[in-house]
Amino acid sequence: MKSNKYLILKGCAGLGNRLLALAHAIEYAKATDRILHVDWTDGMYNAPEENVFLEFFTLEDVNWAPTLPPHLKEESVEVFPKVFKGNLDKNIYEFYRTKPGSRWNLAKGWMLTELKESWNWWDGLMVWLLGHQAAYKDFLPSGSTLSKSLESEVVIFADYTPPMLADTIHQHIRLAPKIQSIIDDFASDHFDSDVIGVHVRNTDMKPKNSLISLIHRLKETHTAQAPIFLATDHQPSQELFKVHFEQVILTDKFLPEDQVDGGLHKWVSYHGKDQVAAPTKQTVLLESIRDMWLLSKCPKLYYQGNSSFSRLAVTLMGSKKNATNWDE
Repeated sequence: MKSNKYLILKGCAGLGNRLLALAHAIEYAKATDRILHVDWTDGMYNAPEENVFLEFFTLEDVNWAPTLPPHLKEESVEVFPKVFKGNLDKNIYEFYRTKPGSRWNLAKGWMLTELKESWNWWDGLMVWLLGHQAAYKDFLPSGSTLSKSLESEVVIFADYTPPMLADTIHQHIRLAPKIQSIIDDFASDHFDSDVIGVHVRNTDMKPKNSLISLIHRLKETHTAQAPIFLATDHQPSQELFKVHFEQVILTDKFLPEDQVDGGLHKWVSYHGKDQVAAPTKQTVLLESIRDMWLLSKCPKLYYQGNSSFSRLAVTLMGSKKNATNWDE
């Protein structure tokens, strides 16, 4: 019997977070016999209401729909959580703010982690007895902990940093053909069997170890003449590598000279319009995808373990045998 129930994955945060959440949404849709729709219209990597996912990715062996049927917007359609009823085109941030790793809290109304004037002993008792989801119909658990017994015709799915599902990523998530061609062409033109991939995230997610210690380690293990493919979000880090290594392979991308506190995707959203040379949001997404997949094509990879971006590059390699966490 053909499924007529839907799971809508709402995009949030950066590329790594989105791909981790996508893998969990795929497994949830399979387990509950729902049609998956990936909604990245939140405006982080595109103009609001443009679903940038469709331009860069596709799914294989998954029951998914690039667009939603119009009837789902009707009042008779049951949606979980109810705050999205009639609001399926709204992004997650219009109703919720995140507490990473646990749950989504309503930005309006009940805030389960904040005591408000209307909070009383009865509210606390209901939460304790029934659980957050039963006590408050608009409560939204993180996707990786979402109940699989929900009966609503449409279920909204969102997550921030769920665990890695490597097999799901390998089996189902694919780049759009034109994006895959860009990556394959770059690797063919610039990579050989000796290239060493290095990822340095040094804006919103800084390493514990110093870059100098990483550079010394690379020189001791591979020499200063080794070809290094460097993927970084930090211009000073890029310049430091160019001083210490003769062959630093870089993709052509924009790195701001001023301080970046929230990652490049947030910097472009908040500050990019003030700089003539700043890229578009979609360009930043393309550059991020390109770097992640190119890192995965390197025979040897030094990754930064506290970054989901880095860990996904390792997952895309297919084996951790030649991957080293330089920030342990």
